[in-house]
Amino acid sequence: MQTILADMYKLFFALIFLVSLAFLSTSLFKIKNIEVPEGKGCIDESAIKEQFVGKNIFTVSSRQAQEKIADAYKCAKNVSVQKKYPSTLVITVEADRPLVKVGDKNIYLTENGFVLEGQNQGNLPTIFFDKEPELKPGEKIEDDTVVFALSLISQIGKTEFVATSIRILNPAVISVYNRESQAVIFTSEKDAGRQVDSLQLILSESKIDPSKIEKIDLRFEKPVITYKK
Repeated sequence: MQTILADMYKLFFALIFLVSLAFLSTSLFKIKNIEVPEGKGCIDESAIKEQFVGKNIFTVSSRQAQEKIADAYKCAKNVSVQKKYPSTLVITVEADRPLVKVGDKNIYLTENGFVLEGQNQGNLPTIFFDKEPELKPGEKIEDDTVVFALSLISQIGKTEFVATSIRILNPAVISVYNRESQAVIFTSEKDAGRQVDSLQLILSESKIDPSKIEKIDLRFEKPVITYKK
């Protein structure tokens, strides 16, 4: 009698297991939606959807998904993956903050050289290139001149000179402008920090009203200042 009861219990639990497995494997729990409330410009949503859509939500590990996304997109400082049952993943990405906008495109660059897309950030300086490098959202720019220019703009932000546009004229020469169309010429062949220090010194100690300055050229041993006529 006990053997029969034991067999019945085993059969009962086996049936529950099979019913549960069948229930969990239905289309109800297959991932259909990917929501990205923050950090869209850092990741490729279409690639993320290809990776997760169609999988059973119970078989997707949030921790492993976070690690995969963080490894694939270096611009992501922090990644959170949460499940919204029955069929949605909510992916929140904290990305590097954009520093400059690229021309008339909806593409931005961070101080660390990462490419972001669709940030809709206002009041950022715009950067223009002599030869535009390949810009892929989520990837990092390796071009030495662009990396130098980004470092330059970050440091200029701490001075009295409010940059509105940056033009990389050639690999060695970078021109930065403000709202008054004043220009500061930098060179990538000298330390960015020292050049920015020289700029701030000129602006703070100039005997003439700084607004009368037309151009400051920092490429030489002694800065060359041109005044408006």
